Amino acid sequence: MKREIEKLRKGQFDLIIIGAGITGACLAHDATLRGLSVAIIDKNDFGAETSAASSKLLHGGIRYLQQGRVLKVLESAKERVYFQNIAPHLTHYIPFVVPAYKNISQSKFLLTAGMIVNSIIGFGLNKTINDKGKQVPKWKLLDRQDVTKRIPALNKNKVTGGVMFYESHMHSSERMTLGILETANSHGAVVANYVKCDGYNIENNIVTGINATDVTSGEKIKIQSTMVVNAAGPWIPLLDQFKRKSDDTEKGIVTAYFKGVHIVTKALTNDCAIALVTKKQNQALINRGGRHIFIIPWRGCSLIGTTYDPYE
Repeated sequence: MKREIEKLRKGQFDLIIIGAGITGACLAHDATLRGLSVAIIDKNDFGAETSAASSKLLHGGIRYLQQGRVLKVLESAKERVYFQNIAPHLTHYIPFVVPAYKNISQSKFLLTAGMIVNSIIGFGLNKTINDKGKQVPKWKLLDRQDVTKRIPALNKNKVTGGVMFYESHMHSSERMTLGILETANSHGAVVANYVKCDGYNIENNIVTGINATDVTSGEKIKIQSTMVVNAAGPWIPLLDQFKRKSDDTEKGIVTAYFKGVHIVTKALTNDCAIALVTKKQNQALINRGGRHIFIIPWRGCSLIGTTYDPYE
């Protein structure tokens, strides 16, 4: 896959996408397959920011169950199926253990009820995964001994048991992003990293493309396009030249921007991930005590998150 700077300069595109993380990559892939002429650029390497600083999960959406977002749970479960079919070579399943405790909000009963509801929401989706070896393993209940054997650091006197379910994990989320970009490129999308958007090109109050810089040479490029999509994640405000009018702003709700943060440590668990309750506030309807943090085995280490830093 080559940086086709000349095509960026001379082309007239239906769509230019700013930001080649996983969101921009999927937009480029989808638009190209629909017959649109597409260009996608990134000021750094592909997927180098938020897409790399993630938990690397293609999760089934069970985290949204606490918030009562049933449709979001179903959407996530469907998306996981799609990825198992289009990129089965880039994912594997890891078991997640959620410990249960004596209090009702963190009880084994409530965890079991949640897993049953989650299974009902996603009923039948597993069978749509083409490779049976990539179908999601069935969740199961664990007694106290099972949980403390898997996670010896837990207090044996407080744990009453738990549940274990499986999430789809990536060894390299950057490889997934690159794979989608390569597919978009093979269907005609013009793809270039190290091209920085300097701003929109506006003529008669209409966006007709963007002005950009080739970071490697310093050359200024004018890219013409019928539509521009800003998929720059928390860097969106840097390119926001327009005063937005929406229901949210009229209500006084301001959307904040955040950079994902994860840390990598020596291995803290053996062969399973663990979901632990923290004191951080969450938006759950059914509150288990606070926002969860995950400790996930990854490349012989532990990947810990999710949390984030505000981006100004």
